[in-house]
Amino acid sequence: KFMCRKINPLNSFRCAEMLFATTNALIAGTVTGPERKNLVYLYAAMAGIAFGWMFPSQRTLTVALIPKGRETEIMGLISFFAQILGWLPALIFTVMNERGVDMRWSMSIVSYFLLTSCLFTFLCGSYDDAVELVAHTSKSYLEEYSRRSGLDNGSFMDGEKKIKEENDGTDASVTNSPSIEGVAEVMKQEGSGVEMA
Repeated sequence: KFMCRKINPLNSFRCAEMLFATTNALIAGTVTGPERKNLVYLYAAMAGIAFGWMFPSQRTLTVALIPKGRETEIMGLISFFAQILGWLPALIFTVMNERGVDMRWSMSIVSYFLLTSCLFTFLCGSYDDAVELVAHTSKSYLEEYSRRSGLDNGSFMDGEKKIKEENDGTDASVTNSPSIEGVAEVMKQEGSGVEMA
């Protein structure tokens, strides 16, 4: 959350991928035998930070760039492509391991996928331009939704206030929930025998 605010979610995602790729490369390059096993604790912490940073940044980036009204479609595409490509690193790792390739090389394959992903993000264009475009389409969607809902004047919230004022004749900024005393008075008038203590 901090990094998504400090630098934009796209750059935060890139940094997280780079940290994760670097951590995997360090594991493959420096953990060469049982005598270096203590390094695994440091690298496990680094991998945990990278993993915990990468996925929230990815989701924040995705949510920031989805136009209103297309959330289901875009999230479906993201899930689809994650399922299509998500198994490939594990398959390559397994094939390399079964063929007797050194485990260090098998571990490093994850870094190649992360770096490739990071390089593709540089082809995305400007994050700020994308957010501005999405904000424009989102505003258009909300205006269209308001028009179809019969809420032509003002924003959606203004329309809700207007409907509330029309229904109960009171100012919508003040809550209009009945008090306990009011409910007891109504029940008393109806003859239910409820009295206030």
